[in-house]
Amino acid sequence: MQDADLIRKQDILAEKLKDMGSVAVAFSGGVDSSLLLKMAHDVLHDNVIAITACSVIHPQQELIDAKRIARELNVRHILFSAKEMSIPEFVMNRRDRCYHCKRYLFSSFFEIARKHGIVHLVHGANMDDLDDYRPGMQAAVELGVVAPLIDACFYKTDIRALSKMLNLSTWAKPARPCLSTRIPYGTPITVEKLRLIEEAETFIMNLGFNDLRVRYLDHQARIEINRTRLKDIRDPEIYDCIMEKLHSLGFKDVVISVRSK
Repeated sequence: MQDADLIRKQDILAEKLKDMGSVAVAFSGGVDSSLLLKMAHDVLHDNVIAITACSVIHPQQELIDAKRIARELNVRHILFSAKEMSIPEFVMNRRDRCYHCKRYLFSSFFEIARKHGIVHLVHGANMDDLDDYRPGMQAAVELGVVAPLIDACFYKTDIRALSKMLNLSTWAKPARPCLSTRIPYGTPITVEKLRLIEEAETFIMNLGFNDLRVRYLDHQARIEINRTRLKDIRDPEIYDCIMEKLHSLGFKDVVISVRSK
């Protein structure tokens, strides 16, 4: 039997999207924006477009996933060549870096939406995001980007449950935010660092670990992984393989720790 509260939230979300008439979805290919895109397309049909930012700060696998999901949903998909690395406040990597990045991206997405006759821009923020430090949310509010999942009181668990119910392949997909989040505040962001991080993460993911982060700490790589996979990644053969690869990338020291969340 379907959960009544989840169905109620689904109905509220559908109604809010219907009231908007047309929407452009800031689409990363992750679990949140995929559900939002699915619901928007079900309600608004051809009055929906998906916009995805493409640049060195976004993992290439996420772009591949976004393209696939947009095709599966039969939604018009627009790829935007983003230039986040041209934003000094972003490259400096202060605590408000995401504000400057999101303000740039959302402003650009609005321009694309208007060219396609779309009135509203929506993003996949959910109720759990309200408990975190997310300066990008401030940029969204200032620019008038709508968060329908928050308006309908969706938490991450709700999003995964409804995604599973709607047969979305992303329902169990781990979050993989932009690569700049692996670099500590105060350490300037460079293309080289981002590429090292992505190559390291992709290598480890290809060994069967799909939920991890590789933090860039000067010449040290800190691999953060779920506690349940610690034993697996410390298997001597796998461990040695990872150490050899990350050392070849230029990391002098590699440590493994448990992800906090």
